[in-house]
Amino acid sequence: MLQLTFASLRTQARRLIAPGLAIILGVAFVAATLTLGSSLTDTLRQQVAGQYAPFATVVRPSLGDHLPATSLAAARGTTGVDQVEATRAGTAMIATRRGEEFATLTTAPILGAASTAAEGRLPAATDEIAIPTTWATANRIRLGTDLPVTAYGSDGQTNSASLRVVGLIDTSDDSRYAGSATLFATPSAVTKLTDLTGWTQLAITATPGSDAETVTAAVRTALSDTLPKGATVRTGTAQADAEIDDLARGTSALTGVLSGFAAIALFVAAIVIANTFSILLARRTRETALLRAVGATKSQVTRSALLEALLTGAVFTALGTLAGVGLGWVLTRVSSGFLGSAIGEMVFSVTPRDILIPLVVGIVVVILAALRPVRRASAVAPLAALRPAPGRDSRTAGRMKLLAGAALIAIGGGALVLGMQGSGLVIGMAGGLLSFLGVMLIGTILVPAVARVVGIVPARLFGTPGRLALGNAVANPRRAAATASALLVGITLVTMTAVAARSAQSSVDAALDQHLSIDASIASTAGPLSERTVQQLRDVDGVGVLAPIPGAEVKVDGEGGQVVVGIGADARSALRNPALVSSLRDGVALVSSEAAAEAGVTNGDTLALQGPTGARTVKVSISDALGYPLSVTESDLRAMTPQPDTRGVIIRLADGADGQAVLDRISTATADVPSITIGGSASERAQLTEALDIVLYVVLGLLGISVLIALVGIANTLSLSVIERTQESALLRALGTTRGQLRGMLAIEAAVLAAVGVVVGSALGVAYGWAGTRSALGSALDTQLTIPWTIIGGVALVAITAAVLASVLPARRATRVAPAQALAAD
Repeated sequence: MLQLTFASLRTQARRLIAPGLAIILGVAFVAATLTLGSSLTDTLRQQVAGQYAPFATVVRPSLGDHLPATSLAAARGTTGVDQVEATRAGTAMIATRRGEEFATLTTAPILGAASTAAEGRLPAATDEIAIPTTWATANRIRLGTDLPVTAYGSDGQTNSASLRVVGLIDTSDDSRYAGSATLFATPSAVTKLTDLTGWTQLAITATPGSDAETVTAAVRTALSDTLPKGATVRTGTAQADAEIDDLARGTSALTGVLSGFAAIALFVAAIVIANTFSILLARRTRETALLRAVGATKSQVTRSALLEALLTGAVFTALGTLAGVGLGWVLTRVSSGFLGSAIGEMVFSVTPRDILIPLVVGIVVVILAALRPVRRASAVAPLAALRPAPGRDSRTAGRMKLLAGAALIAIGGGALVLGMQGSGLVIGMAGGLLSFLGVMLIGTILVPAVARVVGIVPARLFGTPGRLALGNAVANPRRAAATASALLVGITLVTMTAVAARSAQSSVDAALDQHLSIDASIASTAGPLSERTVQQLRDVDGVGVLAPIPGAEVKVDGEGGQVVVGIGADARSALRNPALVSSLRDGVALVSSEAAAEAGVTNGDTLALQGPTGARTVKVSISDALGYPLSVTESDLRAMTPQPDTRGVIIRLADGADGQAVLDRISTATADVPSITIGGSASERAQLTEALDIVLYVVLGLLGISVLIALVGIANTLSLSVIERTQESALLRALGTTRGQLRGMLAIEAAVLAAVGVVVGSALGVAYGWAGTRSALGSALDTQLTIPWTIIGGVALVAITAAVLASVLPARRATRVAPAQALAAD
């Protein structure tokens, strides 16, 4: 039996190439995932270790807490301490040419090996800041630029100030700040803007010759009376180790997500492998029965078939592991280009685990996939060797299997509906999984039924070859279901992801339209905008409606210096949702919530406005819809000043315009305008769209592996079925079928099976994507279904085209056999 097994592998090696390719792809995905995770962990380990290498001691409060202000003086007075880098950090919003952006407002680092002053100096006054050179270059910020900064205080209130850039700091070797939006300020400036008085970290360098452990112990003793509960005093090495442990948990989570996609690929590969072994063993029914007739036991037949699967799995799993490690190396090189500014050059790393796990997982998947076909083959009776060769297996699933599938679809569908009605994403996910399993169980009925529908067109267009191709596609329901199901998994997940991402984006865009009605607003902190600047903005490609906003300085309740802007019909037409300013009319002023808090007014209060040529008394309506502190109607403004200046413009982007691209063009067009600021929701939309697009295309790329494996399965099924139908093909040739017609039959058969996976998978993907979006966002947003027809159509076209191309080699084999030779008896 052992000799027979090896002989079988030698003679049927070519037939194992296709399932072997499925194994290689699935295992390579696992190996690449693990290798990338190990590389990322080691890279971050080196970065963190380098970050704390200069420091002997690091003092940290617990999360959300701070060290008292007195701890700095105590640390500086400790024996063995050379310098103390005291960090006080908060969060701020900064207005740049590219729009508003979150930034870290923090005290400056000790300049030395990691961070150096490229231009200028560190800030010395509360109205000065320094910024990283890379961030300054990206936003075209130079020394002397005044940046409007809004910082968030500890009580949730905001504090605004205009800070002058006095230094550009090269932080390319400091992983804490490289490429990030960071504002370095004096400790008193951070306190003034954020209300923070303590420290978030003390990083201590030791005097030459001092031991880090000794200095750390001395600092711990000196600060023992001032440290809050939960604070830690560690050596720089120990602090690096602690952060590495935290980062390892984060990279483990990333590896877990990627492993989920690898599991999907292996699941699809298992379907292909099981289908392949089913066909191979079914073709050897008479051979197996003959072995039983001459004395082979059922256990010997089973062991022989399992050994064949084991050897096949071992060879191709080893190749897949090597391919995955190579792919992991490529990914680390590519990732270095994308992440280099944030984490530096990625280090390629492979651990024994990264090789052992893919090997074991791949072999186990192959064995499990082969178990059912092997068990069925071993049950062949010896008398079967004396019977004519079996015809096509047209059996469908058992009644219990169909009933179980129907029940799962009903239960899962109900759970999906509950999730959409507010029961939560977990309920919706469980419903989706149960209903999908139900669809897989009834595949032997569903796939042939859908195939007959989608096959109507080719059957009518291509006549007899088309009808024969459709008949071949549905002749074996089990095989058709297994082949289409492999593609069904990938298409469903791809469509679901695309629908969910686009529906979420549409829902958030609609919410932004309701609450943030301005696409882009441009103003200058240096004064009014010139007519030339307005015209430059009007000429920018992608600008749909542009409305200049007139304004002037007026006295409010007797106090001067307040800018009031006038909103007319042009400005309303530039808003996404004009209803947000419906309360604005003559005699009423829109006051921002921040300006209202500063003035101490509420809705319904009155303000006395005095302009150069007139006065108005207006009622207060608090609203942040326009972003201006004080807004009145244009007629009220002109009654106070007949010739107001252009204080800004409101822009509504053209429909379909790329928000980030338009903002970049606006930034370029106003490069010569001093102190220009760009606000509005277009920046938020662009960032959201960019983030969703990145996630979407990464996920689609990962899921594409499962679609590729499924297409390999279609090619494999066609190849084996061509061998199975050799005599049938020869008879068709003898009856006058041309080689072109025979090739067309196989192409149509492949296209029909692929179309079934596309039709059913797309329908399920749309349903699951919509249900998932409703379950996740329904309670927070008015969700909108958006079907990305371009993505779905593209995936369908690629799948069907690839399936047709996959039929080329099987068709070539089918047309090579001479009719007389093929019709000869076995």
